[in-house]
Amino acid sequence: MTLKKVLALVLALTVTAGAAILLTACNDKETVPSVESISAKLAEDVDYSVGDVFDIEDVVVTAKLSDGTSKAVTTTAAIEYVFADGVLDKSGKFTTATAETPFVLSLAFAGKTTTLEIAVGA
Repeated sequence: MTLKKVLALVLALTVTAGAAILLTACNDKETVPSVESISAKLAEDVDYSVGDVFDIEDVVVTAKLSDGTSKAVTTTAAIEYVFADGVLDKSGKFTTATAETPFVLSLAFAGKTTTLEIAVGA
């Protein structure tokens, strides 16, 4: 065999062995904690006004795990969120201010849900 083929074979075997080790470790359900609940808050120094674009990156979601620990959810694409109709326009901007009652944002992650109240200034 040529050196190129030998190197390709060694690389393929290494990748396969590494994947097998990772899959074995990930399948051990006793060591992988599950999400028990989630909580959410706005990041520090975040205030919204009418015309501001809502950014899910401004929301800090924390997952409480079955092993008693808590971890920040950093994959915001995995977070589902919903405002009531009319809160945001098609470009994601807040359309109205909240005089006394904040908007309620419903969030879901890993089958768990929570809500976050967001005040929007004029």
